[in-house]
Amino acid sequence: MNKKFPRSLHPKELRTTDADCNYKTHCRGVVREVIGYLELRAKDDVDRFVWFSIDHLIEKCHRYKGPKYGERAVKYALKFLRQNHIISKRLTRTRQGVAREGVIVAPHAALFAREGRMCSFVGRLKRGTTGTWQRDPETRSWFWVRQSLRERTR
Repeated sequence: MNKKFPRSLHPKELRTTDADCNYKTHCRGVVREVIGYLELRAKDDVDRFVWFSIDHLIEKCHRYKGPKYGERAVKYALKFLRQNHIISKRLTRTRQGVAREGVIVAPHAALFAREGRMCSFVGRLKRGTTGTWQRDPETRSWFWVRQSLRERTR
């Protein structure tokens, strides 16, 4: 993996306003483009499940100016996001009556804590979120699951 990838995630970000923070403010380069696209697609799904192909990501995630990112860069970005528990490993879920292979995108609030205007990466052990982390027995991957209303009232 390229030595620049660990510098793609900025664990602390000072916000100039009280506006909501998201992954794109913490990431740079190809990682920013990939997580931005995945987060955009995840907000439409209750489980934050996103299915895609590498070719589709290459088409949608590109630089503002200049050539598109290559397949290798996009694969490295996905690997980097998996290592930081922002996305899960590939899982199979049924959507629209078809078994689809994709990833679950953890919400920003499950990995980052906000104190005033400083937003800091705390990892998947953050407490107080409205969800839990579960491990898939097949892929041994951790992913975030939204807590149901019934479980929150206990």
